[in-house]
Amino acid sequence: MNKKRLLVLPIICVIVAMMGISVMAASPCSGSWHVHDKAGNHVNQYFKGDPIANPNLDLSTVSGLKAAVEAKGLKLSDFNFKAAYDVYRDTTVTYDLAANNPHTVLFEVTVAAGQHVVVIHKTGADSYDYAIDEYSEGLVCISGVTSFSPFYIYVGAPSTSPQTGDFAPAYIAMISVALISCGAIFAIRAKKATK
Repeated sequence: MNKKRLLVLPIICVIVAMMGISVMAASPCSGSWHVHDKAGNHVNQYFKGDPIANPNLDLSTVSGLKAAVEAKGLKLSDFNFKAAYDVYRDTTVTYDLAANNPHTVLFEVTVAAGQHVVVIHKTGADSYDYAIDEYSEGLVCISGVTSFSPFYIYVGAPSTSPQTGDFAPAYIAMISVALISCGAIFAIRAKKATK
């Protein structure tokens, strides 16, 4: 086997492992928001949106959410804040919001296998709508939106089972070390064989 190819193998493995770790680190929130009108048309051009910080929302204040979550075998304490966006009408362009209601707002958020997702829409000072495990086009969403305001996304899994992906960076690091070791051994053997 070509000695140069064997020497390149550990380098490629390290690069792949580093990319895998960076992807895992970036997974808590991987994207942005989209808006569809009642006909399912993409109408992002009529809206603006800004990411917002953790609102530290007390999920027990969201009417009906506790019972809905418990029906799925979960507790409110199983959910952690994932992302939030303030999505609102762009008043610099003409758009008839009422005529195109209700809207669906979609979010590009990574949800691991076995996890559940809750999207909470703040509709007033102390009023909220929510959607649990609602998806459209492969994206987390909340439908029936008639007014725009902050949207909060929480993700959770039953506390009795480990969440998929929790130990992935450690596994990637161990695999990369093993591949580097194998590459080094093959390189040394190839070097000895050519002498």
